[in-house]
Amino acid sequence: MRNLLLAILGFVVSTTGTQALIITVTTTDNVSPLPGQTSLKQAIAGLHDGDTIRFNIPGQGPFYIQTPTDGYL
Repeated sequence: MRNLLLAILGFVVSTTGTQALIITVTTTDNVSPLPGQTSLKQAIAGLHDGDTIRFNIPGQGPFYIQTPTDGYL
C-alpha cells in the first residue's frame, strides 16, 4: 500500500510541474516582427527544456529565415 501511495505521489508531483510549451513561429522576419508575430529568434530566446518550436508561416513556401547578424543567442 505504501509503494502505491508513493507512486501516486510521484506521479502527481511530476505532472504538476511546469508544462512544456509549443512555441509557434509565424514570420520569417527575425529583425522586426509585427505585433502578434513570433520570429525564430524570439522562439529560441523563450525556449525552455522540453519545449517545442513549430512553424506556421502563412503564404506559399519555401520560406527562408535569415540568421541574425548576432546569431541565435
